Amino acid sequence: MTMSDNLYDLIIIGCGPAGIAAALELQKYQTIPNFLIVEARNRVGGRTYTDTHTFDSNKPIDVGARWIHHFRPENPLYIHHTPSDKDCFSYDLVHSNIVSFFDIDGALLSDVLVSQAEKFVEELRINIHEYSSDKEDISMFDVIRDKYEKIQDKQMRRLIDMNFSFIEHYEGSNLNELSAKSYSKSDSDIETCDLILPIGLGSFIEQIVQRNHFPIQLNTIVTNIDIPTDTNEPIHITTQDNRHYLSKYILITIPLGCLKACSIKFTPPLPDWKQN
Repeated sequence: MTMSDNLYDLIIIGCGPAGIAAALELQKYQTIPNFLIVEARNRVGGRTYTDTHTFDSNKPIDVGARWIHHFRPENPLYIHHTPSDKDCFSYDLVHSNIVSFFDIDGALLSDVLVSQAEKFVEELRINIHEYSSDKEDISMFDVIRDKYEKIQDKQMRRLIDMNFSFIEHYEGSNLNELSAKSYSKSDSDIETCDLILPIGLGSFIEQIVQRNHFPIQLNTIVTNIDIPTDTNEPIHITTQDNRHYLSKYILITIPLGCLKACSIKFTPPLPDWKQN
């Protein structure tokens, strides 16, 4: 058993973007609390990870999260990158002047065909946007079904499917499950950037960590959190390799799925309303 000699003010569990953002917030205090970030993986970034090895460092591939939604000054990461027009993207349409398109057999598709597909997709999107809010709510696909099913050219249909797949990927549902009346609606009129970085989002997060020299311990899998009944006593954290840490507070930023899988045992158990 290894017991840390330090009593931390705060231990952050998880060194993904949420944990890193929390650490950035702590550094705004005049007196920075004594804190530690513990991370189960052998790297920082959590679900953001940029692969710079499969091809080379000049061709980074984001394996996990790829963009930051509504990147604006309120975001703790904003001060680390001022977005330019080339960093901001629309998921509605991929333009032929930026990207080359290849068919399923590897053949390069002609610019003429791609341009025709883009115009047709734009027409279909307008149909969805203009669907009246006074009408019965139907799916986005129901709005465009008649025009879509008249497409005979297989390459054209694949291009159109690809364009709409970006919307499906972004929204997390198929077109036949997405509301036409609610398409492109939000709680407020937010005119901000969805940020995508040439170096990769994972590399961006890693650079922030390197610049700030955060106290981080990798390969540290937390298995138990013991919360004392006496509020004056510190919280006791135990790891898989039998290391022990004491802290006045803890902040858990691990994925919800890990919590649902009970990867960390809480003593006493979390209340039912949190577990369910």
